[in-house]
Amino acid sequence: MKILFISNNWYKKKIVEEVSKEQGLELDFVESNLHLYDTESLKDNIFRILNELFLEFKKPILIAKSGLFIEGYQDFPGIRTDFISKTIGMPGLFRLIGNNAQVSVNTVVGFFDGNRTLIEELNLEGSLKNKSNQEGWFFDPYFFPKNNDKSMSEMDEESKKELWSLPFRKIIKRIIQR
Repeated sequence: MKILFISNNWYKKKIVEEVSKEQGLELDFVESNLHLYDTESLKDNIFRILNELFLEFKKPILIAKSGLFIEGYQDFPGIRTDFISKTIGMPGLFRLIGNNAQVSVNTVVGFFDGNRTLIEELNLEGSLKNKSNQEGWFFDPYFFPKNNDKSMSEMDEESKKELWSLPFRKIIKRIIQR
């Protein structure tokens, strides 16, 4: 079975390619921004997007969305993380929340083949700290996973891949098992 992985995130593409190759799953990549709906839940968005993409492409679909959820701010920015990164960025976010906040980074991975829907989630607890001099995507230089003294940008590549690949490994295993 050939599956379409749809994303505009090169890092997720890299991880999915590695995991699918390891597990013998055929994958095609379509670069596209996923339209987000105004709901509070990443999972609700994934369900809606999967159905739309399946109707459009008529092939099994695999997608993933991530969000940053700040404790005490009604989980802001949540599904609107991309919007915040393109508008106020981290400087604006720190002006709103201060220099240290407890957060979770959530990723939801979804699969739909017309008959079955599979969902896997990754929830990383940690803190946002305005003390990094590293570079990286939006919050990576400032996100310190729980029990880790390094930001995501400071972590070695293998450690990052191990974390981010977890939901993809789980869902691809479930896809193959049928």
